[in-house]
Parts: sequence; structure tokens; C-alpha cells
Amino acid sequence: MAQLYFIQKIYILQKNMFIIVPTTILAVSAWGTLLIQNHNLNLGDLQNPTVVKIDIAQKISSTLVEVLIAGFMCHFFRSMQTGLRSTDTMIKCLVIFAASRGLLLSIFQILDTVVYFASSNKPIWVSFHYMVG
Repeated sequence: MAQLYFIQKIYILQKNMFIIVPTTILAVSAWGTLLIQNHNLNLGDLQNPTVVKIDIAQKISSTLVEVLIAGFMCHFFRSMQTGLRSTDTMIKCLVIFAASRGLLLSIFQILDTVVYFASSNKPIWVSFHYMVG
């Protein structure tokens, strides 16, 4: 749901439907696959090929949305530079925030996926899953 918050903020700032519609569709599909995945899911179901495919789709969609949001935010903030030193310094800080947010979430999403498939019978992956959430 945090993804939809950032998508809404990007829409308010840019008013570009070509950016917002595909990103929103990806975010909603990631959320929808998460709901499907969590419906009556037990740790024994993690070996089910259908559950694995749904989980992969959710993790890929989530990671892609995070990267897109970070990229759009960095691009938007970069385009707002004014030439005034104090304003440009603040914009650089916002670009660093957006880039590091996207990078950290992507790293934890990848770690979550790797640990999930490496030890799906043990709930070790849950720690990375909570970091992403």
C-alpha cells in the first residue's frame, strides 16, 4: 500500500498518465497476488508449483514497482533544480532519499526471494519479508 501512496504523490507532481497507469497496475497486481498467495496458505503449501509461481509474480511485480517509483522520483527531483545552491542541495538530498529507498527495498526484496526459495520449509525468510513490508 505504500507503493500506491508514492504513486499518488508522483501523479500529483507530474500529472502524467503514461507513468501512473502502468505503475498502478503493477502495484495493484502485486497486492492482488499477495492476497491470493496468503489465502489459506500453510508452510506445507510452499512446495506447490502454483503457489511458487504466484509468489514469484508478486515479488517481481513488487520489485519492479519499487524501482520504477525510485526512478520516477529521481527524474522528477532532478528536473526541479533551480540553480540556487540551497534549493539544489535540498533536491540532491531528495534524490539520494529516493534512490536509496528504491535500492534498499529492491535488495531486501531480492534477499527475501533468495532466502524464501533456499529455505522455504523454515520461516527464516519471514525476517526479510517484514523488512520489505
